[in-house]
Amino acid sequence: MADDASENATVESGGTVEVQDTMDVTLTWIGFNLDVNRQAIRTDIAELEDMLDITEKDISDLSESYAKRTVNDGRIIFGLQRTKRLKAMLHWVQDFYRVSAEPSIDGINAISFKEALAVAAKRAVIRKQEAKDSSSVSSEASPGKLKNGEKQWTEWITGFENMLSTLLGVNGVPLSYVVRELEEPAPEGHDTFVQKCIACAPLQGPHFEADARRVHQLVTSFTQGENSEQWIKMHVKKQNGRVDLKALYAHYQGAGNTTRRIAEAVRLRETLHYKNERSLSFATFLSKVQHMFNLFEEEGEPMTEPAKFRFLLDKVHHTQLTSDISALRVQSNLATDRTTFTDAANILAASVSTMPESILKTRGISAVGQLESTGDESIYRNGKIFTGYYKNFHGLSKTDQGKVIAEREKLNLTIKKGGGQKKKNGRQASATESGDKEITAIKRKLKQANRKIASLQSRDSDEESDYSEDELTNTAGNAFGGRNEKKNGKSRKKK
Repeated sequence: MADDASENATVESGGTVEVQDTMDVTLTWIGFNLDVNRQAIRTDIAELEDMLDITEKDISDLSESYAKRTVNDGRIIFGLQRTKRLKAMLHWVQDFYRVSAEPSIDGINAISFKEALAVAAKRAVIRKQEAKDSSSVSSEASPGKLKNGEKQWTEWITGFENMLSTLLGVNGVPLSYVVRELEEPAPEGHDTFVQKCIACAPLQGPHFEADARRVHQLVTSFTQGENSEQWIKMHVKKQNGRVDLKALYAHYQGAGNTTRRIAEAVRLRETLHYKNERSLSFATFLSKVQHMFNLFEEEGEPMTEPAKFRFLLDKVHHTQLTSDISALRVQSNLATDRTTFTDAANILAASVSTMPESILKTRGISAVGQLESTGDESIYRNGKIFTGYYKNFHGLSKTDQGKVIAEREKLNLTIKKGGGQKKKNGRQASATESGDKEITAIKRKLKQANRKIASLQSRDSDEESDYSEDELTNTAGNAFGGRNEKKNGKSRKKK
């Protein structure tokens, strides 16, 4: 029995050329050269399509069955290589079904066919390993409950589809094919065979029904007990995860939520800015910016790359990054290939990472004690409201402006442009006068409190006593039996 396979899909017989059918040709290519052997095998596997419903175990059982027969009964020894190729051939046939196609040998010969079988066999091994690991991988990829769909939907659906990509369906195709956008297969434009399977796997038949039911169970587990459950309740009896996801998409990506998401993106565009690490870290700032870009893009209003670049430079206000911003603007204007948002973000992030911590988090207080115009100034100095001159007073928030004005009114101060403080009665106020006045007021209140204590003690003893300020400091303990109280007791006994 020869092992060499024919290189052609034809056999010569009596000077004529007889065309073989596809099953005959493929069996010849994997080493079953004798007609009698091919005919014997075809009593069990008549056509390539018959391989859709058999397994590797079926091939092994078939090989053992023929090996146990007598020669007269049609004994065939498959051998290791032909058995492996026959198993690979069933995976090759099933791969066609995974992309909604029919098995074909058009344009290939024995050599390229064996190469295709080797690839199909490797894919089968990978699927087995992925199926084995899918439980732990999918648990890590779980998006969790869909609790607040209006705000959480985009992140949740991305995580859910990612989790489905880690779970294999009945036919070895990732379950994400169940919820793909297009109904019809899209066989072109895919980088990998797995992507092609997801885009082309049939959305009908027993395999799909089983997979759709499993997706339905997953969707139910993530929405049960939440408001999001209401949008799929009407479809529960269908047990179809594709239908469930369509209902969720229709609600959370409908006109109402689209308007809300656009509004959120607009709000971020108007309010986002980077001042320093204390108010908002640069990494968080970039994340929020990218989130804004994603919102616009997902709602069909993407920002252009130049617009993203300009937005970034306009929204970075840290004084230590001014030179970097200027350099990026010049570079963008001069370069043939304009600097992208990503390039600019990386350059600024590198500059931020090399700044000292004290500079990163500074609020811009100058050496002479006046606040620099950074746009994020503090009105407090040593825990008190600073009533002096602000270079960028109008850059303060309305609340802080009100606090400063109220404090100045309280202290009866007017501020000169040069930075000095002046009493409204014309006398020049010192820079620390407001603090000194507070201390004096506190001392006055303490003296008044001590006098009240002394007065009460005088009534208790039925004696009139005049207390000097020095004496007042020693009378607080009398009511508790102190030394002075003992002396007073002795004097009363003598009397």
